[in-house]
Amino acid sequence: MSFLVIRDCGPGLSIQDHGRFGWRRFGISTAGAMDRQHLAIANRLVGNPTNAAAIETVLSGCRLEVVGPPVLLAAAGPGVSLFVDGRPVPASQSSEVEEGQVVTLSPAREGVYGYLAVAGGFDLVAEMGSLSAHLRSGVGQPRLCSGANLPVRVRQGRDLRVPLALSALPPAVSGPIRILCGPQEDWFDTVTREQLVANHWTISQRSDRMGMFLDGPALAQNAGSMVSDGVLPGSI
Repeated sequence: MSFLVIRDCGPGLSIQDHGRFGWRRFGISTAGAMDRQHLAIANRLVGNPTNAAAIETVLSGCRLEVVGPPVLLAAAGPGVSLFVDGRPVPASQSSEVEEGQVVTLSPAREGVYGYLAVAGGFDLVAEMGSLSAHLRSGVGQPRLCSGANLPVRVRQGRDLRVPLALSALPPAVSGPIRILCGPQEDWFDTVTREQLVANHWTISQRSDRMGMFLDGPALAQNAGSMVSDGVLPGSI
């Protein structure tokens, strides 16, 4: 067995796959990767299923060392670069990493989240069918920090030296999204509802894995505080 030993990392480093499903009615959120497209790319570059668990970085990157037999690694994310002992790995390629070599994953310079996948995946125990960390509740793997050892299921019977190329995703674009009014529609007058759809909104740096804050004009409401309500992905 091999290990990825985290030598240095920023806040928010965690293990994420597609998340856990079928538990929301019990108050257990799905969790999972924030950018599933780049998670899938990183996994395909090392021959894993697209929903396999990988290391997710938030804004900052990380630095790791391989202990044990060689492993095949690949990175993906907007503006993310991978280095092995300071040598850059070409974009959209995987790289074999020997014991003692240091792997550096750069920050996501054109986005927020980056992913580092390893062939064979991590030899960790799933909770409720997923390895994903839900950091607020403590369900799943704990938050990763310097000194953490991640056991790897090293894949046998293949040439780890053959890099796998993958075309890059099309560039991200900004544009309108379709919305449907919910049960609190009457809390807002016509002018306020028109403000919502007529203005430009940007994602705030206050955003986290729980939800995204949007920066824009203040929207006045006509009622008091809202009673706790069910929230699903996509709710505003």
